[in-house]
Amino acid sequence: MSLSHIENIIFQYYPSKVWIQEPLGTVELYTFLESIKNPKPQIKETFLEIQKATESGDLKRKDWLKQNKLFYVTPSVVTNGYGRKIDDIISYNPVMVVEFDKISFAEELKNYLFNKMSCIVAGYVSPSGKGSKFVVRIPKPNSLEEYKEYFCGIAYYLSQITGFDIANFNVILPHFITWDENILIRKWEDTVPWTIRGAKINSFKE
Repeated sequence: MSLSHIENIIFQYYPSKVWIQEPLGTVELYTFLESIKNPKPQIKETFLEIQKATESGDLKRKDWLKQNKLFYVTPSVVTNGYGRKIDDIISYNPVMVVEFDKISFAEELKNYLFNKMSCIVAGYVSPSGKGSKFVVRIPKPNSLEEYKEYFCGIAYYLSQITGFDIANFNVILPHFITWDENILIRKWEDTVPWTIRGAKINSFKE
C-alpha cells in the first residue's frame, strides 16, 4: 500500500456527547495515534481526573467526564456526515479496534499482543490502566458482513484471554480518545493484515 493510500485512512471525530451524531471533522489514522501519545494539555487534565474517579470508585463522575470533556472517533467507517447509524456508512476502512477491559495486566497484554501479532498497527492502555486497546489492520471490507467476519475471526482467538470485549462487533461503536505516552505504533508497511474470518454461532440459517 502506498503512502498516499495510507494518508487516505481517515475517519470522523465527534463531540463527546454520544447523542450528537454529526462529526466535527476528520482525522488521519497516524495523526490520531500520535494524539494518543501526546494529547493537548486540557485533555491530559481530564484523563487525570478520570483516573482519580476510577481509583475512588466514582463511576458516575468518570462517565460524566468522558461524556462532557472528551471526544470520540469511529475508526472503521466513514459516514455521510448526517448520522451515526449503519445506514449512514458510506465506506469502510482497513482497520478495526479490539479491546480488553477490567483487567489487571493491561500493560503486559499490550506488549505481548503487539509483539506477537504483526496485524496490530497500535496498542495502548486506557487512562484507568485497566484496559488494553488495539488497532488491527484488515483487508478493506466491502460490506458490514465482511467487517463482522473479520471481527469474529480474530475474536475466536482473542476471546481466550480474560477481559476480551465483544463490543467492537458494532462497527460504528464510539471509540473515545485516550492517553498512553507509551503507545506502541507499527509502520503500516510493517503490518500484515488479519485475514481469518469467522461468524457468530447464531448467524447461520437453515
